Amino acid sequence: MNRSGTLRSYVAVDDQQTLLGHAALKFYHPHDPVAEAGVLFVNPAYRKKGIFDSIHRYLFKQASQENLAGLYSRAVTSHALSQKKLHASGCAGCGLLLGLFPADVEFKKLTGKTAQKESALLVFKAFNASLRQIYPPKQHSNMIGDIFHHCEVPVTMKAPQVPTTQTDRHDEDCKLSYTLMDIFNTADILCFSNDAAMADEIFVATKRLCLERTDVLYLFLDLEQPGCDALCEASEKMGFFFCGVLPFGLHGRHTLILQFLNNLAIDFARIDLCDPFARQVAAYVENSSRHHSTVALS
Repeated sequence: MNRSGTLRSYVAVDDQQTLLGHAALKFYHPHDPVAEAGVLFVNPAYRKKGIFDSIHRYLFKQASQENLAGLYSRAVTSHALSQKKLHASGCAGCGLLLGLFPADVEFKKLTGKTAQKESALLVFKAFNASLRQIYPPKQHSNMIGDIFHHCEVPVTMKAPQVPTTQTDRHDEDCKLSYTLMDIFNTADILCFSNDAAMADEIFVATKRLCLERTDVLYLFLDLEQPGCDALCEASEKMGFFFCGVLPFGLHGRHTLILQFLNNLAIDFARIDLCDPFARQVAAYVENSSRHHSTVALS
């Protein structure tokens, strides 16, 4: 992954070249202007020596120097420790990914085993975010605007419009693709066009993934294309509901994320969030889940 450009690893070592810790910038696509901060661990023999904080700060410093538009990360929600460190680094909550991590994840001396699949707080830190215009669905426009504001990503909110022909896509991009994350039993559905006909492709992909007993589906829609509102509405009729937004998250374009729970129960009372705005986002996601409950796909 380091050779392909989708992973950039950074390691901490001592004078004897002993590995003390590791962190990485992960790119969904080699040319993306944003990366995920993750794969951060410390050698158990060297914990409680400030190595975690040092390598965490170094990772963010490197990202800011590489002219990235920003960094995002996914923090567990059964405890707030990792959230606090990300918040202290200037990250803001931009989504709540329900049921992302396996239920048997253990956090020693914190909460023990989680009682349900672990949800993740999606956070974003802006570095070089240029002004863009977006076409948010009317029903979510206030929350979307608040998220971009808290993430310090400037946007111009445009009224819904009929989609037009796109000329700035990557040549290798198809209109829709999905990736299964076997270790999490989740799937990312990437929709690169907001044409109304894409609703049928989303339906087919959703039905196939549900029959394969995938726990959660995350649908990525392009906020910078007209037609996002109509495609969002069609997807919500299938049982998708609001998850959040990811600035520059779809090959460099601002992204609306919806989610679909495939017979997966989530107790929102077990989600622990330290930041007041993150709690607002979570409350909005919970309310959205109640208004767009999973429907039978036939």
